[in-house]
Amino acid sequence: MKKKVMSIFMFMFILISISLICATEEEQIDRAYTCIEGRIVSNNCSTGFSFEDKIYSFLATENLKCQKEVMKENLSTSTSLCWPKTGCTLKSTAQAVLALNENINTTKAEKWLLEQSTTPTEMDWFLEIEGSNDLTSCAITYSDSSYNILISEDKKISSSNLGTGLTLAQDNYWLKISQTLYNKDIYVSCNNSFITTLLFKKKDSSTLHISEIVHSSAANGRTTEKVDSFCFSQGGTCNYEGSLWAAFVLYTLDYDISKFLPYLITMMDEESNQIYIPESFLYFITGKFDVDLLLKQKAGLYWEESGNKYFDTALALWPLYYESSSEKENSKSWLLNIQQESGCWNNGNLKDTAFILYSIWPKSPPNIYSECFYDNNCPQYTCQEASCDNGVCFYSALTSGICGEEYGCNSDSDCDEYASETDEYCSSDETKIYRNVSNWECESSVCVEYENPELVKTCYSDEECYAGNCLNINEIPSECSTSYDCVGEEICVGGYCNLEDCEEEGYFCMSQTNCEGNTLSGYSCTGLFECCDTEISLNTCLEEGGEICDSDEACSEDGTTKEVSDTAYGESCCVNGECEEEIISDCEDNDGICKSSCGDNEEENSDYSCDYGESCCVSNSNSNSNYLWIWILLVLILLSVLGIVFRNNLRTQWLKFKTLFGGKKDKKRFEMPSTSSSNSLGRIFSPQRVSPTHKPLPPHSSVRKPEGKSKSEIDDVLKKLKEMSK
Repeated sequence: MKKKVMSIFMFMFILISISLICATEEEQIDRAYTCIEGRIVSNNCSTGFSFEDKIYSFLATENLKCQKEVMKENLSTSTSLCWPKTGCTLKSTAQAVLALNENINTTKAEKWLLEQSTTPTEMDWFLEIEGSNDLTSCAITYSDSSYNILISEDKKISSSNLGTGLTLAQDNYWLKISQTLYNKDIYVSCNNSFITTLLFKKKDSSTLHISEIVHSSAANGRTTEKVDSFCFSQGGTCNYEGSLWAAFVLYTLDYDISKFLPYLITMMDEESNQIYIPESFLYFITGKFDVDLLLKQKAGLYWEESGNKYFDTALALWPLYYESSSEKENSKSWLLNIQQESGCWNNGNLKDTAFILYSIWPKSPPNIYSECFYDNNCPQYTCQEASCDNGVCFYSALTSGICGEEYGCNSDSDCDEYASETDEYCSSDETKIYRNVSNWECESSVCVEYENPELVKTCYSDEECYAGNCLNINEIPSECSTSYDCVGEEICVGGYCNLEDCEEEGYFCMSQTNCEGNTLSGYSCTGLFECCDTEISLNTCLEEGGEICDSDEACSEDGTTKEVSDTAYGESCCVNGECEEEIISDCEDNDGICKSSCGDNEEENSDYSCDYGESCCVSNSNSNSNYLWIWILLVLILLSVLGIVFRNNLRTQWLKFKTLFGGKKDKKRFEMPSTSSSNSLGRIFSPQRVSPTHKPLPPHSSVRKPEGKSKSEIDDVLKKLKEMSK
């Protein structure tokens, strides 16, 4: 039993020691959250926090202190809401809506964004009319005037008069549309069957984009085309970065943003706009541009368009959360490899660390029925703040912030900016803060000091107490005993109807655009993704415009791998590149990694080669030396413990070993009596070892003192053994 207990102890000791040395991915992410949450607690998400620090910190942690700080930055009027109050911008307002829309009413802010839309002037639009193979005559009508054109068999257009709104373009194959016709209907009718569509491009650019909407008609029918294109303006002109954020956020809120896409797609190739990584936004919205996005990865590890590889990598991986690719896995490994000891990234940069967590390793939404460990594990409600007390969530009215309809108070007059809420049940000199501690049930209308441990709050007539908070009756989930009591796709959890996890139920989380089936409203997904009942269908490699590489080949640096339906195990689809024989660099052959820059625990080794612009990074020798000493110490401890536990067995085995292999001349074994014998006096003698070359001792020798004789005999045997071992 003792040996078994000690063996278990040593096994557990080794496991614990190894776990201390080799941190898992989960432990590293926990350290990252601890790093950022510690900064929030120590600075109340205020001191030293920029506006973006507050936004991304709240997105990552859902800490209410950050939510309040974000709200304090807004400019609120009776009709609109925007950020920051020192000068509202598209990007800041869109980011605030993204962070806050699940907890407060952001309708005014969404309205403000839409009011900033305008028609872009940086683009040219064209009308294409294609008739049958015969000569086709068409009439074009706009602004209550009609103009005739002829389309020849070679598709060229001719006309003596097109008015002021149209001109012949591109060798007479298209008609250029004047800005005076933007947002106006253009009608086309021909004597043969025909089709019409719009084309657009950036001014002074040769890259042409074709609208996905094509209209067709039989002979003498009519089609309608309209240049219905917008951007989001700031300072009177289109702002590309602001338009990306505004369109993206409105799309996630189910607004139709198709009118903004031509501008976003056309201007993405502008060199000055590449720093915003527009492919990430557009892939989420359209389901396209994923190959373009992956091709921007640097050194196969990270993205760096704006000069900040931490933020850019998080932005690039944002729409890829539910997808798998080698590019994504390489970036995640790179981030974990360069993470600081504090848990943060980029020298403790709050925005970068928070966005990395929110984009790549988001927290699961807190369950209101489970126990809590931190304040941000508790759910959030209007005009309420949650705090974790002894593993249970408690609530109190917000002590600061702009109340009114955004926070669900009775009226604007109930709350002053940055002041405490005044409960209508309290007298004028009894402005208090409340929380509920009595089995999640509200008690009678009693005002109690905040310091009192029995704080209570009274719900209004149209409210009920739910999870320790007074909520509007329409906001409270249905009570249930079983899931049959719930409606739709909800299930019964903790006595209330809640949503099921999308993927756990066998469905698929993806962007709304990628859903080829039906989106399911009764299921939850991470972040901004929707639950779809149909898995994304994959194209063949040929349909993606790529070639299949064998298992011993790799896609060239100018290409990227694409997940397709027709690759076998070990094969990959290379798009925009070539399949090349996979060559392992000298660096990788010697346990190094080729990177653009080495991490904190690495050093550059110039003896081994990498691709141009990369360095060979090997683990720091000091770090390896430290780990080696740790392992040596663990082995010595283990051997010491084993030696103590099994010392008797080891002594016996050592004597046997010396006996067997110690002598060089005489290798015969000694006989050892297996039992003790007694003399005529009844005294017991210890077993004796005697040399086979000597006769046994005469019986009369046993008359001497047994203790002395026994000891002497043993000494003689041991002496002979030592002599033989020499």
